[in-house]
Amino acid sequence: MYSWYSNRYNGTCIPKKKIGGCNYKNFRPEKLDEALSKVADKGWSIKKASRTYEISYGTI
Repeated sequence: MYSWYSNRYNGTCIPKKKIGGCNYKNFRPEKLDEALSKVADKGWSIKKASRTYEISYGTI
């Protein structure tokens, strides 16, 4: 799962993440625009828009 490499400064072993180990969720830009307009115009909370449009809270 992890490959290891040695830290050259203090000699400790640090796990190196596997390439492609994290999958990012994709969404259409139109969905993001809709979510942002609901938050700005309709008074939705960011959390509600995030759950409704399945876009991460941090992205909105």
